[in-house]
Amino acid sequence: DVAEAEELLSQIAAEQFHDDQALQLVSEAQHSAENHLRFNPSDQQGRAVLADVNILSAAISFRLGRVTEALKKARVAMEWHPERMSAPGLNDFERGMISAREIAPWESQRGDRAAAEQALQQARRCLQAFASSQNITDPVRSSMEESLDARAREVKMAFGENADAYTMANSALDRLAKLGPDARIQSPAFSRIRLSLEDTALEDSAQAALTLGRYAEAEAAARALLSLPANNDLYTWDYVLTQRGDRVWAEVLLAQSEVGQGRQEEALKTLESSLAQFRQRQAQGASDVPFRQRFARALYVQSLAEPSDA
Repeated sequence: DVAEAEELLSQIAAEQFHDDQALQLVSEAQHSAENHLRFNPSDQQGRAVLADVNILSAAISFRLGRVTEALKKARVAMEWHPERMSAPGLNDFERGMISAREIAPWESQRGDRAAAEQALQQARRCLQAFASSQNITDPVRSSMEESLDARAREVKMAFGENADAYTMANSALDRLAKLGPDARIQSPAFSRIRLSLEDTALEDSAQAALTLGRYAEAEAAARALLSLPANNDLYTWDYVLTQRGDRVWAEVLLAQSEVGQGRQEEALKTLESSLAQFRQRQAQGASDVPFRQRFARALYVQSLAEPSDA
């Protein structure tokens, strides 16, 4: 399918930091998908492709700092998700995930708490409707609930409620530990989902602990995050959006926790690799908002760790 090929090319361009090219390709994919649906309006898979393309487009807009534009695209995507393969309630699942994964965090970035909470409530209603219409297993239900919890933490941190977010993240880690054996030895699909949830909870725990000045706890979370296998291929547009699974960022969090405990030399050594990676990405053309934020944080931590007479 032309639209799917263009979508894949857009993902590749975004991952290689060619954002203008990615936007052009995703626009072409949207045009191809819309043209296909004009001649095949009942094609459910075609509608699914258009929804996916719209979300990828929204993710790219967000990482370029165009939050209002990204929100508009995400809401359009919510209207396009079809009932895939005639499975009852699956549309509720897709709509719920968009509301939780994109709309709630983005509204919080704009400072609109009411809109962010409304999006989370909509996500809960959609996912509850999906769960009630499907014979889903307990682990799947738990993973859905954990996904909502992760976005709720993100909203709380955006509004400075780091103590609550820290408690929620650690409670999530306790619950994830009860889902079964280590993620690396479960079925591939569930393993990736669980690993993503664990990754997010550890990152949230580390970031909230740093803000609270709980540096030993932040170090423990950052080291646990670094011990996880890389997981940046779970959802391509989600990785483009959040850059979850980036172990370079975990090194920055670890370095800041070391600085907070008076271990400046150790922090500088921890930062060596991450700063080199950030500079390499910059040389490759990275300039999106998440990249700039993280690179700036790394340089800030470096300045804290440098001797005062350096």
